[in-house]
Amino acid sequence: MKFPGFILICWFGIIFKGSICFPEPRSNVRLSDLQIQIDDIRSELDGKVVNKREVLETFFKMFAGLVGHNEKESTKQDTLVILNGATLQRDIGDKQRQFTIDKAYERGTLNEYATQFRNTTAQMNNDLLMELKNIEDIYSQSSESEGKHLALKNATMQVRRLLQNITSSIDTFTSLATTYGSKLYSEKSLSQNGCNTRETGNEWENAPKSCQDVTKSGVHTIYPDFKPSGLELYCEIDQGKVWVVIQRRKYGTVDFDRSWEEYKNGFGNLTGDFWLGNEYIYHMTKYQARQLRIDMETFDGKKRYAMYNEFGVSSEEGKYRLKADVYSGDAGDAFNYSAMKHNGQMFSTYDADNDISSSSCCSCSYKSGWWFSDCLYSNLNGMYYYKHEIVPDARGITWYTLSTSRSVMKFAEMKIH
Repeated sequence: MKFPGFILICWFGIIFKGSICFPEPRSNVRLSDLQIQIDDIRSELDGKVVNKREVLETFFKMFAGLVGHNEKESTKQDTLVILNGATLQRDIGDKQRQFTIDKAYERGTLNEYATQFRNTTAQMNNDLLMELKNIEDIYSQSSESEGKHLALKNATMQVRRLLQNITSSIDTFTSLATTYGSKLYSEKSLSQNGCNTRETGNEWENAPKSCQDVTKSGVHTIYPDFKPSGLELYCEIDQGKVWVVIQRRKYGTVDFDRSWEEYKNGFGNLTGDFWLGNEYIYHMTKYQARQLRIDMETFDGKKRYAMYNEFGVSSEEGKYRLKADVYSGDAGDAFNYSAMKHNGQMFSTYDADNDISSSSCCSCSYKSGWWFSDCLYSNLNGMYYYKHEIVPDARGITWYTLSTSRSVMKFAEMKIH
C-alpha cells in the first residue's frame, strides 16, 4: 500500500518518537490517525476482493462453458454412432483417431484454463499477503494502548479471512477440474473397451506418472495409477533429490480444523498452506516406506529439521495409522517421545476421534487433524499464530523438542521422497 508523502513523514515521526507531526502530548491524535489508516486498508482490501471475485467468476464461466460444450459434443457423437451402426466396424479406426485428437484438444484447453486460473489466483494471494505484511509493519510500530493492539489484530484477522475466501475459490475450481478430468478419462476408457483398440497418442504416453518425471520444482499434474485422471502435486527438486510436499504451514491462511473427509481428500493451496490428503499419502507409501523430511522455523529465525527414513500411513480401514521410524536431524524426535508417542497412532479429526485419550477428544481440543496420542508432543497442523499473538497452551503449531507450549512456529513443511 502506498501512503501519501505527508503520512510517511508522520510515520517517521512516530518511529523515532519525535514531534514532526505528533508531539507526545497528542498521542490520542496519533492513535486516531492510525485507526483511519487501518480502516483505509480494510476498505481497499474489500475493493480488491470484489474485483478478484469477479475474475474468479469469469474463470468459472469459461470452465462451465467448456464442460457444457464437451457434454453436447459427446451427445452428438453418441447419436452418430447409433445412426451409423452398420458401418461402425469399417470406420472404427478413423473414429478412434478422431476421439484421441478431440480429447487431447479438450484436455489441452482445460489445462490452459487451469494454468491461467492458478497463476491469477496465486497473484491474488501474493497481493493480499503484501497487505498482511503492511498491517504487521503497522503493528510493530504502535504500542500506545491495548485498544490499538486489538484493532490491529482484528485487521490482521480480516486479511486472513480474505485469503481463506480466495483459497476456498481455488479449492472449488480444483474440485471441478478433477471431476471433469475423471469424466474425460472414463470416456477414453469406455471408447477403448468398446472398440477393442489401444490409444497411442503421445499426449497420454508422455504424461508424468510421478514427481520423478518432472524437471523443475513447482505445481505439476501427474497421472499415477491410483489417480489416472490426474493429481496436482507440489514437486520439489533439491540438489537432484525429488520430494513430494504433503503439508505446508507458511501464511496462516488455511483453517486446519477440518473433517475426516477433508483430511482424506486434501485441502488448501499447493503454493501456500495445504494438506495433500491422507488417501494420496497412503497410496504413495503403501508399497514401500518413504523418507519423510520435516522443515521448521520459529519467528526468531531458528531453523531445524527432522528426518525419518521409514515413513508411511496405513489405509483408511486402518485409520491412516502413522509409521515414522529411523530418526535423524537437529529438531528432535517428537514423533517418538516415550511419554506421548505419536508413531503408531491412528489419525484423528473432530468427527473421528481415534486418539488413545480416555478423557478427551484431542482433535476437538487442539483444533486440527493429527496422529494424536494422549494428547500431543507434536502437532504441525495446529492453529497458526502470528508473532505478536498470545498462544494458548499447546494450541499452535507444535514440535516440543524445538518449541515450547506457548511459542510460535513461523513455518513447517512435510515432504516425502
